[in-house]
Amino acid sequence: MTKVSIIMAVLNGEAWIQEAIDSVLNQTMTDWELIVVDNGSSDRTEEIASATGDPRITVTTEEQRGVSHARNRGIELARGAYICFLDSDDRLPKNSLQARLEVFENHPDCTVADGSVNTYRNTFQTIETRWEPKNGGQPLQSMLALSSDHFRGITWMIDRRAIGNIRFREDMAHGEDFIFIIDILSGSGKYSITSDTIYDIRRREGSAMSDLEGISLGYDQMLGHHEQHPLFQPVRSLYIRRVRRILFRSYLKKMNLYQALRHWLKWTLK
Repeated sequence: MTKVSIIMAVLNGEAWIQEAIDSVLNQTMTDWELIVVDNGSSDRTEEIASATGDPRITVTTEEQRGVSHARNRGIELARGAYICFLDSDDRLPKNSLQARLEVFENHPDCTVADGSVNTYRNTFQTIETRWEPKNGGQPLQSMLALSSDHFRGITWMIDRRAIGNIRFREDMAHGEDFIFIIDILSGSGKYSITSDTIYDIRRREGSAMSDLEGISLGYDQMLGHHEQHPLFQPVRSLYIRRVRRILFRSYLKKMNLYQALRHWLKWTLK
C-alpha cells in the first residue's frame, strides 16, 4: 500500500500548479501518490499536471462541481494509508510528509497530525504570518468554539481509517473543510503535532477567502451543523462572538462600515 495519498483539487490553476507539484516531487519522503482532480479547468491545468511523467502522479478530470466534490473524488481514488491535501496555489515544505508521518510513528494512538503553517502574499518570498498549533489529544470542543489553536486550513494528515465514510459537504463553498475535520474528531480522532513547518499558503487576491458574503453563509451552515453536536451548546455563545468579530473586522478592512455593522447585528441576534 502507498504510504501517503496527496489530494489536489484544482480549477484553472495553470499559473501556480507547477510550483505545487514541484513541492511534492521535492519531498524527502518518496512513498507517496499525488491525485490531481481537475475540476473543469478551461486553461492548461490538465496539460501541466500530466507533463511530469512521474508514475506517482495521476490526473483525473471532471465537470466543474466544486472543490468538495473534487476532494471527495480524490478520497475515493486514494490508495494511501494516510491522506493529506494540497491546494494548487500552495506548496509543501520539503519535510512536510516525513514530519507528519513521524508524528504517527511516535504516537500510535494518533489519527490526525498537523504542524506549523506559513502564509505568504502572492509569491513565496516573504512570510506574512506564521501559525503554530497547540498540542492536545482531543481539541474537539475547542474547534467547535471556532478556536484557531488547532486549525489553519486543510493542512492535516489523516489516518484513512479515521475518515471512513466521512466526506466533504458538497452543498458548502466555505467552511466545508472545518466541518470535515469536526466530523473526523467526533469519531475516534486524536490530534497531535510536529514542530516542523508542514504547509505554505499563498494568499492572493480573488481567492476563496476574499468572498466575505460566502464566508458569512459558511458560518451559518457551520452553526446549523454544530447545533446537533452534544459538545456545542456550552461554547455556542463563544462561537457567535468569534464569528461576529471576524466578519466585523473583515468588512472594516474592506472599508465597508455598513456591512460590518449589518453582520455585527445579524450575529448578535443569533
